[in-house]
Amino acid sequence: MTTATYDGRPIAQTTVFPLPGRTTLGGWNRYIQLYGHFARTCLLREMMFRANSLVRLATHILWLGLMLAFLNVIFLHTHHIGDWDEPRLMFFVGTYLTLNATVNWFFMTGCGRLSELVRTGNLDFELLKPVDEQFLLTCPRIDWALFPQILLGLTIAAMASAEARIALDAERILVYVSLLACGVAILYSLLVILAALSVWTVRHEELYELWFYLLQFGNYPDDVYRGHHFGTGVRVVLSYVLPILVAVNVPARYGAMLLDRWQPIVGLVVAAVVSLIASRVFFQVALRSYQGASS
Repeated sequence: MTTATYDGRPIAQTTVFPLPGRTTLGGWNRYIQLYGHFARTCLLREMMFRANSLVRLATHILWLGLMLAFLNVIFLHTHHIGDWDEPRLMFFVGTYLTLNATVNWFFMTGCGRLSELVRTGNLDFELLKPVDEQFLLTCPRIDWALFPQILLGLTIAAMASAEARIALDAERILVYVSLLACGVAILYSLLVILAALSVWTVRHEELYELWFYLLQFGNYPDDVYRGHHFGTGVRVVLSYVLPILVAVNVPARYGAMLLDRWQPIVGLVVAAVVSLIASRVFFQVALRSYQGASS
């Protein structure tokens, strides 16, 4: 417990949540409990507007149906796209859908809210709270309407693996889920960096549009970017600078049994660790540059 004072007199008493990385298991438990409160509050808010959730779910299903129809049209004219036949490409689509929906479910609303906090000056009040700033600003809003989209993605991946006769034992499923977690870490890190830019730009809706456009490149296997100078450039940038293709393709290739080397898995893990560290450092630099509402 810490006590804030003014002119020698106590005015407030708060419980400080220590940083998880610098504390014992008790510190982690406090953050888990706090995140549970966030999740329950967001779920209650979502249940107040059930019609809105149903409309969004119907929109996601329609979008998914159109995308699958588009891929079916493509496979009317060919049997493979690079290494991917139709069932394995469906597995790729399920993997991409799961990754995209997971990042948007957990982090998109919170990160998108940061620019509004900067513009209105309410970020000052958020920074006064005794909780790690990055956790508080990027994780408090959970979009429960996207949870069915995650289930749809996993269902598509499971059905595609059955159609392709891919044997998924417990070990392969565990590694696949771990690779998905690394992909989520990479996409979260890029989203945090994008959100932190709002400290300088204040309004940056165009940057979020760029984020959605970049994710569209990850909607297709990296094989489609081979064989052309422009495609090769896109593949290099989205593999080594903004590793979106790595975040999606490595888990999908492993799950579809198209990965015969261990180096891409190591590269994915390294990219996830480096991305998390880089985003943390960039976020802290952005907050130190924040001048406050009165500046």
